[in-house]
Amino acid sequence: MAPVSKETLLRYCVSVYEALEAGSKLDEGKRLWEGKYTELFATLGISNAHYSRVSNTLQEIGAIEVIRRGARGTYTLIALYKKPDETDLAGQLGIEPSHLTRATPLDMLTQRVSQLERRFEGVDLKAYISNTERRLLELEGKQAKSQKRRSA
Repeated sequence: MAPVSKETLLRYCVSVYEALEAGSKLDEGKRLWEGKYTELFATLGISNAHYSRVSNTLQEIGAIEVIRRGARGTYTLIALYKKPDETDLAGQLGIEPSHLTRATPLDMLTQRVSQLERRFEGVDLKAYISNTERRLLELEGKQAKSQKRRSA
């Protein structure tokens, strides 16, 4: 996977916090979010490869605290303390404040398309899809034969 810029990591941090905030509940004066943290990243279109960097950055600036890490059958529990300030984030990520510019939706879309193109560089998608379809048809055929034997 291609590395992302510090500015992109900053946007990831803001997006993750906003998603946590949107799904959080107030419990005894504390704002808490409980759920599948890795699924939150996937929902936002952020690769899990950035999970640690984003989480650590948000914790280091005091925006969140991971109270309980999730595992099988247990959700992650996160306390939200303060919305991350872009200046704090920039400092934590080593970005000069003059480099903080709001990307337009077109710029962000262009960047995402470029990242996707890099991911699939050298992959013959037509062959991949054809091979997957062939294998799926074989499995369906085997399953149908197995069901016929059971019902006979």
